Amino acid sequence: MSNKVLVSIATFVVLCITCQAQDFYAPLPHPCDRPCPYNYNPVCASNGVTYPNFCTFNVANCKRPPWAKIWIIFNRPCPFYYND
Repeated sequence: MSNKVLVSIATFVVLCITCQAQDFYAPLPHPCDRPCPYNYNPVCASNGVTYPNFCTFNVANCKRPPWAKIWIIFNRPCPFYYND
């Protein structure tokens, strides 16, 4: 066999192994991730962040550890003086 054929076969084998390894080690989705509507009904959380709606607030809060949970303090955007 010629060198070109051997190089082509070796490249193909490496690419196949790489593709399979990437599929095997694909990260799992976070259990809190879920689709949220795009409606803008802002809420201000205790961390000073304005979330676009209650759903996005819940997703962010779900990802926080139990000792760092946040709560809604206003059903509107956070005041400019409240933000960090």
